[in-house]
Amino acid sequence: MARVSFELLIAPISQATSAAELRKALTAQGYSVLGDDELNFPSGPEARGWLEIGDLDQRGHQLQNDLARVIQPEIERPP
Repeated sequence: MARVSFELLIAPISQATSAAELRKALTAQGYSVLGDDELNFPSGPEARGWLEIGDLDQRGHQLQNDLARVIQPEIERPP
């Protein structure tokens, strides 16, 4: 079975980038990028936030195509 690439691509550039570039692009689109311990949640009718939590990103790089089988347990895992 062919491996699927899990590189982050941001249009219209369409070249691999980093998590820092993703956060920068989200901020440019009006998202508040939140940290694990941050309580400064966006508010208001147009508020949008992005929170990275758990180990899904790291595990996705490790597991590649097998990531789907661990998503539900990871979501249900206590912090």
